[in-house]
Amino acid sequence: KEGFVTKTKLFKYLYLIDIEYFRHTGRLLTGFGWIFYHYGPWAQECEDLYGDLKGRGEILVKPGSMPDRETEFVDTSEPVDLENIIEDIGLELAVRRIIDRWADRRLGEMLDYVYLHTEPMERAERGKPLDFSKVAPRHPEQQLASLPQRSPNKRAIEGMRKAIAEKKAA
Repeated sequence: KEGFVTKTKLFKYLYLIDIEYFRHTGRLLTGFGWIFYHYGPWAQECEDLYGDLKGRGEILVKPGSMPDRETEFVDTSEPVDLENIIEDIGLELAVRRIIDRWADRRLGEMLDYVYLHTEPMERAERGKPLDFSKVAPRHPEQQLASLPQRSPNKRAIEGMRKAIAEKKAA
């Protein structure tokens, strides 16, 4: 999406994906024990997984130019297509919506949303587990209404057309 991912942004993506998955299933996709830590959601399991992936070289980590802010930029060693790792099309679309919404936005915007506008963070107590039961279920008629309302990305559409044509040819 030509955005960037930092360690913090990656953790918030996982949190937002967990919210969306909970909205549909009543369960967390990651199974992480999210707590209100410092300013927002955090999970020790997320930290452990990040360290493991970094140690195995499955993610590439480059420190930011402001070490006092503990910024780490994250990339994968190889490109990953969501359709190859997520079998459920509904979940894939939900993840794509989250990525589309936040990929090119500044981290501060994402943090404001996560900290102030997600149900588990409402009246959360620092150091305590987040309550995902506050997440309102999404009804089927809301699915279409929640799709992004922006003009289509012509490059992405051409990429999809090419991928479809290649699959048909195969």
